[in-house]
Amino acid sequence: MINRLYFFGSTSSTSIYLVKSDYIFYLLLALISLVVLLTSSCGINRHVPAYETLHTSTSIEVDTDVKIKDKAEIKRTLYNLSRPKPNKRLLGTFRMRLRIHNRYKNRQKGFGAWLNERVGEEAVVIDTSLLNRSAVAMEKSLFNNGYFNSTVDYEVKRHRRKRKGNVIYTAHIAKPYFVNNITYNLTDASAIAKLVTDLKGDVNGYLKVGKKFSVNDLGKEIDRITQRVRDRGYFDFSKQYIYYELDSTKSNHTIDVFLNIDEPSESSTHQVYTIENIYIHSEFNSGISEEDFITVPSQIHENCYFIHPQNSRYKLEKLTKNLLLKSGKTYSKNINDHSVNHLLELGVFKFVSIKYEKTKKGYLDCHIYLTPNKKMHLSAEFELNNRSQSAIAPSLLGTAINLSYNNRNLLKAAEAFKFNIYSGLEVNPQPTSDFPLINTLDLSAELSYTVPRFLVPFSAKKPWMKRFISNYYVPKTTLKLSADYRHRFNFFTVNTYSLSFGYNWRQDQYQRHFFSPLSISILSLLSVESGLLERFETYPLLKRSFNEQFEEQIIVGNKYTYVYTNQNYTRPESFMYFRGNIEFAGNFINGFESLLKLSNAIENNQRLIILGNTYSQFIRLDADWRYYHYFPYNKKRFFVTRFAMGMGYAFGNSDVLPYIKQFYVGGTNSVRAFSIRSIGPGSFGSEVADSSDLLTGFDRTGDIKIEANIEYRFDISGVFKGALFADAGNIWTLRERISGIDNSGNYIIEQPGGLFKLQNVVQQLGLGLGAGLRLDFSYFVMRFDLAMPVRDPNLPLNNRWIPLREWSTKKACLNLAIGYPF
Repeated sequence: MINRLYFFGSTSSTSIYLVKSDYIFYLLLALISLVVLLTSSCGINRHVPAYETLHTSTSIEVDTDVKIKDKAEIKRTLYNLSRPKPNKRLLGTFRMRLRIHNRYKNRQKGFGAWLNERVGEEAVVIDTSLLNRSAVAMEKSLFNNGYFNSTVDYEVKRHRRKRKGNVIYTAHIAKPYFVNNITYNLTDASAIAKLVTDLKGDVNGYLKVGKKFSVNDLGKEIDRITQRVRDRGYFDFSKQYIYYELDSTKSNHTIDVFLNIDEPSESSTHQVYTIENIYIHSEFNSGISEEDFITVPSQIHENCYFIHPQNSRYKLEKLTKNLLLKSGKTYSKNINDHSVNHLLELGVFKFVSIKYEKTKKGYLDCHIYLTPNKKMHLSAEFELNNRSQSAIAPSLLGTAINLSYNNRNLLKAAEAFKFNIYSGLEVNPQPTSDFPLINTLDLSAELSYTVPRFLVPFSAKKPWMKRFISNYYVPKTTLKLSADYRHRFNFFTVNTYSLSFGYNWRQDQYQRHFFSPLSISILSLLSVESGLLERFETYPLLKRSFNEQFEEQIIVGNKYTYVYTNQNYTRPESFMYFRGNIEFAGNFINGFESLLKLSNAIENNQRLIILGNTYSQFIRLDADWRYYHYFPYNKKRFFVTRFAMGMGYAFGNSDVLPYIKQFYVGGTNSVRAFSIRSIGPGSFGSEVADSSDLLTGFDRTGDIKIEANIEYRFDISGVFKGALFADAGNIWTLRERISGIDNSGNYIIEQPGGLFKLQNVVQQLGLGLGAGLRLDFSYFVMRFDLAMPVRDPNLPLNNRWIPLREWSTKKACLNLAIGYPF
């Protein structure tokens, strides 16, 4: 049973917040028993042949007399070259997959055979031939990284009675060689010689005088020069034309580098090419017969032609605005690559391919082949959910259906149109006079229209804008409308309407911007029914929560979001992610109201009413920083740390932030040991004597949020992933919330202990520890997280740490969710 009022919160089918049931205990006991049963055996080496030794571990040691800055990177590289790798360990200690193989090795059918095939792993034995090859590969790697004359040997430490062995590689690293001089020997008489020479002093170069020599850097420098040369129109140029000569005969461990560029076989100079004609095959490989295509290509503008069927699905002149390649321009490999990405980002093409044909000396014809994507997509999602409540209301069963229609090319210019309808019904299996059979009816609809360009009343190509808007990515303008109707039978009925208009664009591959100059939300309370009015009389605190949540108001504002990430999507590397938001509301309306007051159109003490609602005025900021740290030896194990904080301040026309803009913690993606909106503000709850279900389950929100998370993620087997995590956080208010004056003339503080005070932050943080199991199918992740509250700020100050002896499944919080929490 969940200690929380659910009169107002939305139902989610992807989370089970706070479970107080002995079923979890029995479930965990069953899982532990299953693991013990599946993996128990006499020993992990029971199936290793008598003349073999089980390979239990590999370690790398470095022996050198010189100071090496990149020692950790060297050890990681050498470890990756070692063969074979020991059997995988769960949590770095338990060889679960080997034990499963040992137990079910001889099973031919049934669950044991399936488990052995899918999860089990044969014992890895020490093979000296592989160890010799690994040592040679390590020596070659050291040589390529400038550590000439270095050697690698290995030692096997055997535990003969247990037939186990550890392999220790020792790298004897000599003093590295540094680049002394770089000489460019260029005989090519064309502009390519000057171009390459200019690249010599480029700060972005990989090969530099004084830097430690590395064959890897040499290869990267060749690739960089090749890319730059091809970007200047040298279509035929490739890295095979570039070669280096090295001279390491000088003293002081230095090396001289000589760069040479071969001439093409058919000429003494390399040729610059210009794009002449562009042919766009707009519906290539779409299943349309060749007879249906127009025989004479349509010419949109000079030297640009479209080859398309008679009834084309695209407005061809619109597509040219998203075409980076232009007739008469010099060929560029960079422009070519970005053109492919540009066209794919439109969302209307499944595949994009660009090919070039030489027509005459120095000229290319460009053929762009566009394979259309499916234009329309209709989907339906059906869900069932179960939501436990407090003693005030019984458990509820829910069902919902979500219908979506998506048109990727509505007006034949790659405009995306989406329409979504959601219908949810929640029923009470044990109806009473207070709680009828139908508990909640929720109907909502959302419509969005996205255009792949800026819709602005001015040119979006101003010189100053080039610093913030990349030409190589497609900017988008989105208009979104939504409406929601919710009827809580015997309690209330409310409508919510929203409209937003905004842009999103990339500054470069790392930075992205979202700006919404107009965002409007209107909340309208249609009715308050008898069941809720009766509870207002019994629980006065509930009335304030309801009034805050459903105060009829209009929010008119704008919002800006900045996102930065240096993630490498081609391979797993440590990276950072940052998202920051700033939102203003009510300032424009407040200025308009001031003008009306100055002109005496309204009284000075009168508030402006818009569509029958007052308007909110506030500023809200929040930020989310994450760091993903991958382990050097195993990229499938990594730490994720997150720090998030936010603050909102109501001013002018408002005293309190709108409920939907207030902060909260707890839930599947926050402090997972607590149910959603069940922590804070501050130490509220510990300061009040009343500990009824109503108070302890009060829907808690605030003006300030601080949250921190750390999670260790690792592979178990196949799609099964594991995690260990710790979460901390709380919320606070910026102002004391006063509900009146008592008989002694003192203010009645509704949430004592909730005011933000810097000196109290640490002692008021909620803390939870937990473990998780995830089923990662790449395109879909199902997550099970079990968390235990370790420190509860809702308890009195001296009793907030929960002793280990009091940990139990009755206090655990089981979260079922879709996707990773962060």
